[in-house]
Amino acid sequence: MDASKLIAAVVHGAAVKADVSPVDAAKAAAQAAGSEAYWLGSTEEEKARVASWMQAELSNDKMLVADLERALASSSFAALPAHETAADLVLYSALCNKISGETFQQTNPNVARWLNHMQTFVARNTGNPQLSKFRVAGLKATVQSEAQQSAPAPGGSVPAAAAEKQAKKAEKVEEKAEKKEEKAAKKDEKKTPEASSDAGAAAPASADAKKEKKEKKAATEGGEEEPKKKKAPAPATAAAAPAANAEFVPNQLDVRVGKIRSAKQFTEKLYIEEIDVGEDKPRTICSGLVAFYASADMLVGKDVLVVCNLKPRKMADSESEGMVLAASNADKTVVKLVEPPAGSKPGDHVAYTDAPPTPAEFPEPNKVAKKKILEAVMAGWVTDSDGRVAWTDKEAGKTYIMTINGQPILGGDVKGGTVG
Repeated sequence: MDASKLIAAVVHGAAVKADVSPVDAAKAAAQAAGSEAYWLGSTEEEKARVASWMQAELSNDKMLVADLERALASSSFAALPAHETAADLVLYSALCNKISGETFQQTNPNVARWLNHMQTFVARNTGNPQLSKFRVAGLKATVQSEAQQSAPAPGGSVPAAAAEKQAKKAEKVEEKAEKKEEKAAKKDEKKTPEASSDAGAAAPASADAKKEKKEKKAATEGGEEEPKKKKAPAPATAAAAPAANAEFVPNQLDVRVGKIRSAKQFTEKLYIEEIDVGEDKPRTICSGLVAFYASADMLVGKDVLVVCNLKPRKMADSESEGMVLAASNADKTVVKLVEPPAGSKPGDHVAYTDAPPTPAEFPEPNKVAKKKILEAVMAGWVTDSDGRVAWTDKEAGKTYIMTINGQPILGGDVKGGTVG
């Protein structure tokens, strides 16, 4: 596998300069490198999927992003779930300098994740710390200079030491950008009424500090005013308990048992289901499960888990009102619906062992999106060696088993996998 040759042919614009389509350039580069099976697919089915995505409608960016968002909801990459293909490079090349807008990441989280990966993939395989053709800063495209856009040297190879050094620089640039975004987010939280209790406490604390400083200054300058003694803070009471619950991130998602009442194929990759989650009427939810469940009939009647406090997402001609949880193995070739224990009823909420209880109220969908709560929880959702669904707090090194009515939830026989 020689990624640099394909990147040079497709992403760096060599194809355009030679008046060759990116698709033809990708095929030629893969053949020249002797890695057609990896980049173009090894089976007839894989070849068809890669070819289909490479021939996707590239002139309508809005439609292309919508199709990608749906596909990437259940896969790490556009054509094949396990690794990048020529299709990812062609699509990345088509979109990389056209993505802009502060709300893009919120409305297209799957495409945003894929873009971030692809730009890093391109950078590391060309030894370009400036992320080759452009850099996404908060997912606003920043076009680089012509010098930065230049293709790698003939042969596409970069000395190992230099590539490693440049890759580390790229990672530092990424970390710096992420810290900047986090700092900006915290600043915004202080300005909004929905800011956390810690942020809310910052204002009076700051006012007290200024007042104390003023009093000390007056005393130092010979003024008669004595610094006023401050009242000792009131002791903590039971009312402070919800703060601990708020710190347990999975409790911020409204995850309930749902029963699939009906299902049908909606697009090439999506099923559309009507799911009873214990409300007055079923929710309409789209799931990228066509590649893993042969027919919609296999879904009807199944008990599933649904994340309910997410913003509705437009999918093709419908609106998806939640997300169905599924477990997948390491290379995403096996995807199974998460299975609530026997006796579960629509509307039953999940809980976690050795964790605070499920809250009476959950954050509104807008807050879930703004705080990126779903992304934070998905980073820790796994299936353990027994196939039980769990959430792992990587910083604390602790795992919490997901349950319903005290019974563990299973990941459809997927052991040691991820859930999302």
